[in-house]
Amino acid sequence: MGGATRRDSGGSASEAAQLSAERFEQYPSGPRFLAMSLAQLGRKEEAARALAHFLNLSPGHTLASARHSYPLRQRADLEHFLDGLAKAGLPA
Repeated sequence: MGGATRRDSGGSASEAAQLSAERFEQYPSGPRFLAMSLAQLGRKEEAARALAHFLNLSPGHTLASARHSYPLRQRADLEHFLDGLAKAGLPA
């Protein structure tokens, strides 16, 4: 996950997340990853819309809960993930 989004100059991570969000719209992981990847690409308005969809599916989710919810092996990957969610507007 982290490598794909850190080196994502062409938007491949956000494209994959968009496809997931569209195909499995009732599950929160697609819009969550879409919000994170779009925010990391600087596409803040789109990221905010994806985050709103995610929060509709997962009300009350915060950066604090996210920190303990995602079993990423590398701390740098987790921090990158959380940074994207923060940029998208996920509350602390």
